[in-house]
Amino acid sequence: MLLKRFGMLANICEKGTSACPLKREERRANKQKSRIRSRVEHAFGRIAQFGDRRRPLPPYRPTSISL
Repeated sequence: MLLKRFGMLANICEKGTSACPLKREERRANKQKSRIRSRVEHAFGRIAQFGDRRRPLPPYRPTSISL
């Protein structure tokens, strides 16, 4: 309900079974959804992989101010 309120759609792939396989239209929709999911998952994977390789901050050194 929250997604509809903001005008969004849930992009969850459909699942078929051996007794009730997916129709051609459902397979096509799953392919479209999985393309988007793949791009998002790759982005999160890069963040996880390179998250520890950030540039460290320089050590804090207070400056002396003479008045």
